[in-house]
Amino acid sequence: MRKLLGGLVIVLATTGLAACGDDDDTGTIEPADTGGGATVEVTAEGGAFTPTSAEAAAGTVHFVVTNEDGSQHTFTMDDAGVDLDLDGGATEEADADLDAGEYEWRCKIHPSMTGTLTVT
Repeated sequence: MRKLLGGLVIVLATTGLAACGDDDDTGTIEPADTGGGATVEVTAEGGAFTPTSAEAAAGTVHFVVTNEDGSQHTFTMDDAGVDLDLDGGATEEADADLDAGEYEWRCKIHPSMTGTLTVT
């Protein structure tokens, strides 16, 4: 039992470290692998989306979008069929089946809030 728990701790620690990723200043995020597709997490804060770009493999992409601002935002991806209304402080989720290509996201209320998803 002790060997089993020790191995589990090593697997969990290794998995946690692998999920941390590179912390650069480009605003790019590579989504976590959820086993059935990719998850892309985006935050609306200070009148901007973070990150401003993301990457995912073709297939089902799960979006988790959090609005940290007090004002309303949207997370809209016209070509992906995603259109979330985000009240202040809210988190919304959506799935999209995406082929390879580039997909733009935007806030319909604040045109300067944009981002790009690259699907490979």
